[in-house]
Amino acid sequence: MLEGKGGLSQIHHAYHLLSKKQKRAADFILQHPDQSALMTMRELSEVCKISEATIVRFLQKLGYDNYQELRVNVARERSAGRPGAIEAQLADGYQGIGPEDSTEEIKNKVIYAAIQAIRGTESLVDSRTIEQAAEALLGAGQILCYGSGGSQAIVQDAYHKLLRLGLPVFCDANYHLARIKANSLNGTDAAVLVSHTGESQDLLSCGKQAKERGAVVIGITSYLDSSLARLSDLVFYSSRISLEYYTDAMTSRLAQMTILDMIYLTVRLRLGEEGMEQITRAKEAIAELKAPKRR
Repeated sequence: MLEGKGGLSQIHHAYHLLSKKQKRAADFILQHPDQSALMTMRELSEVCKISEATIVRFLQKLGYDNYQELRVNVARERSAGRPGAIEAQLADGYQGIGPEDSTEEIKNKVIYAAIQAIRGTESLVDSRTIEQAAEALLGAGQILCYGSGGSQAIVQDAYHKLLRLGLPVFCDANYHLARIKANSLNGTDAAVLVSHTGESQDLLSCGKQAKERGAVVIGITSYLDSSLARLSDLVFYSSRISLEYYTDAMTSRLAQMTILDMIYLTVRLRLGEEGMEQITRAKEAIAELKAPKRR
């Protein structure tokens, strides 16, 4: 179980692991978080028309010892930094965008979904794992960054930031080139792999190649039991928020970028003055390409 368990974010994160009956409890809590935080386990079982034993198994899937612990975490997550007006307009905060929504409502729902996605990383990401990832990157002779599908844009951003720090990083959307690079890694190197589902075969192939060569595999995915999670030496989980008119991947990419920024900034601070000098050099390298400021 992840350190620093969340309430709603953890349910979203492990939702695909639940049985059909267990999902009844999950759906009710996600749709009625404030109400469920005040309910007893018996009341929850009655409203969901499932047995208390099913709820116990549901709690075990989430890593909780008792229902009270989940109630407290749901209440805490709901009360932490509420966005006021947006919260009121969205009711439960997880409903989808519909054809009847005004532009203002769409705006608010998208903003709220983004806030929840990023906030979810607080309970899903362990600080020690961030430190270990930063150490792996700082000590690496070579770093491979590769993303699957929409995650490639997120990885490209991380590549740009790490390159500005002077780290020996490689990133290419071409799978063949990424695979060749993965095969050149060794025990002093690292691979940063990002996939929402964690099941993209091209990415997993690169990961297996890197692992066979002894490199540290840093994986970012949304699913606890995904192939990428099992493959990775260090794994980070991006939160999931399901909205009807756009995919989980859109909100998970916000969480992915947030996680990569956590790692990047840890690396940047560890480098101290050397890191600042590298950033200055990077700026100087492209300074002449920028238009002069108008007076």
